[in-house]
Amino acid sequence: MRKFYFIAPHFPPDKGGLSDHSYFLLREMHAQEFFKTFDFVLVTGQKNPVVESFIQKKIVMPDWKPRSLFSLWRNIIQDRPEIVFIQYVPYMYGRFGINLFFPFFVALLRLFTKTRIQILLHELHFPLRLRIKHMILALAHFSMLMPLICFCHDIFTTTNYYCQLLKRYTLGMRDIIRLPVASNIPIVKQDTSNIVNGPELRILVFGGDHITRGHRFILEIFLQLYRQGLIFKLDFIGMKKEEILQLWHSEQGVELFKFMTAHGHLQAHEVSAFLQSCDLLISYFNDGISTRRTSAMTGLEHAIPIVSTYSKHSDSEFLSAPSIRLFSCDKEEFRHSLITFFKSGEYKELLKPEIKLLGQELYKKKFSWECMIETYIRSQRHVACDRQTTRP
Repeated sequence: MRKFYFIAPHFPPDKGGLSDHSYFLLREMHAQEFFKTFDFVLVTGQKNPVVESFIQKKIVMPDWKPRSLFSLWRNIIQDRPEIVFIQYVPYMYGRFGINLFFPFFVALLRLFTKTRIQILLHELHFPLRLRIKHMILALAHFSMLMPLICFCHDIFTTTNYYCQLLKRYTLGMRDIIRLPVASNIPIVKQDTSNIVNGPELRILVFGGDHITRGHRFILEIFLQLYRQGLIFKLDFIGMKKEEILQLWHSEQGVELFKFMTAHGHLQAHEVSAFLQSCDLLISYFNDGISTRRTSAMTGLEHAIPIVSTYSKHSDSEFLSAPSIRLFSCDKEEFRHSLITFFKSGEYKELLKPEIKLLGQELYKKKFSWECMIETYIRSQRHVACDRQTTRP
């Protein structure tokens, strides 16, 4: 059997989007006829990874330092895998996302093996900003990225914006293929026959605390709407009550929980249940909605209308989607637009059943796991014809 090495530093039972993405991607690959002649080898930093029947072997990395990478290199030399597939975010491989030994390891694979090296870039590098610390991070990440995209045979990334950047970085000499992330919350059918909907609007905020998410900012807006008389119920998944209270003065925090319930981290089937019972998903991203945002994909799959932000990072499919309303990333503009959206009753248009289903149809046609794997397989047809690849 040919071997397929799948390198994913984060893997269940680790919590997080990248862990879930690695699990579902590996599972969906295994289910395809294209991969039936492969044995999958999981390489991960998780000490006790979930091992399913589709994983024939696991290699646990104590860290990603030179000694450990050399040990992995020897394993690959011994096993002679057909493909090495790398899940990549710089922060997965070193403190502050800096580990120049990792691209050197990939270079060794390219130079001394016939293995086809593939990389899925979830993030490229820290944004270049006019602060010394940020510039150092950006340059260090860039110094890792450039050798990786030079030495990998196949380059995949998660958004069209990243595709454009990578084409620019490679002077248009490399093919860059978009593999959007898919939902990591499968739909679990719920018995809704006994549910009686109240008069209030049910709104969901979904995701852990992160600098790009602006959760406190969103809660400030809903506190303002509550004081202005909007009747709604807000469910917050991803942060506990105590974590939210740390962001607020005590008086405001108490008022928040008059209309909001914080559920913390939930199991996938519990999240699916909330998604199926809510009316709107609110997702503020300071860099705009894009096809690397699993929370947005999850909302689309569950036929939930989404209110979010747009920027140059946003993929075109979202800009014209009937079940999505997008406002500027600028906080004051977003605040004004969101308040107007609710107070004018514009949100009612998104609640129509036929509009909700259009979002689900968009997900199935463009962003589902099936679509993602189909795109990958199409890119690999030439590999299927000639497994004995050689260096170009």
